[in-house]
Amino acid sequence: MRRIGWVAMLGLAACVSGTPRPVPPATEFQVDASPANALAIALDAVTAQGFPLRAHDPVRGVVETNYTDIAQYVQAANQFPPAERNVRFRIVVVPAETGYGSMIAIEARYSPFLGGGADISARRERPIPRDHPAMELVRELERYVTERAAGR
Repeated sequence: MRRIGWVAMLGLAACVSGTPRPVPPATEFQVDASPANALAIALDAVTAQGFPLRAHDPVRGVVETNYTDIAQYVQAANQFPPAERNVRFRIVVVPAETGYGSMIAIEARYSPFLGGGADISARRERPIPRDHPAMELVRELERYVTERAAGR
């Protein structure tokens, strides 16, 4: 009984702490390209889609967009309320554990309770559901990166 109390307190502390919850990636995949090349390709993928760039950090291996109304890119998104259509993408590139290549994670986040926008706290963000129209854009980003990394 005493252990349950500690677990509950730790869970509550995690909820009110200042650190954002990790958002699980919408997709993870490996490419046969160095992390530097894979990150450059990821940056190209974001700019080719026309997403507004929020951050590009070669040291951390991150490319991140600002919130974007995805109805501009996916017709089906018009059925969703604006809070659910405003999505930002985050691509993280790290060296593959196999010794060559890179592991890439693409996160797609939205803030269903605040309507999106540039000033949303990461603590209020949620991963998009698997049936969200932004998954189509995630697949396009993945396809772009895998094809370019393979030299196509």
